[in-house]
Amino acid sequence: MNLRPSQRVIDWNILVDNCLAGQARLRPRELRQANAEVKRMNDELELLWVQGIQELEAVNRKLREAQVELAYINRVTTMGELTASIAQEVMQPLAAIVNKANAGILFLATQAPDLQ
Repeated sequence: MNLRPSQRVIDWNILVDNCLAGQARLRPRELRQANAEVKRMNDELELLWVQGIQELEAVNRKLREAQVELAYINRVTTMGELTASIAQEVMQPLAAIVNKANAGILFLATQAPDLQ
């Protein structure tokens, strides 16, 4: 849409200025044409304003959706980190128990030393 005033609007403005200065008179037909041109431009501006508001609402909706998704990913990541930490804390003592049991089995499998 073209929001720049047409040459006709500029001509109307000059005519109105001349009328106000007493140098010319606006005829009813010219007034109707000027009013129609101003109304058309006003309608275009209103349409652009509504479209701008709709675009802002759509962007805000997408932003909220992205924030919800980011919060979900953050929770899942935190749960993964917590799971890994718990697994480490459980596995470390179990690994120590297995190592000590293996050492005990090896010790029992060897011949007793001659201490005399």
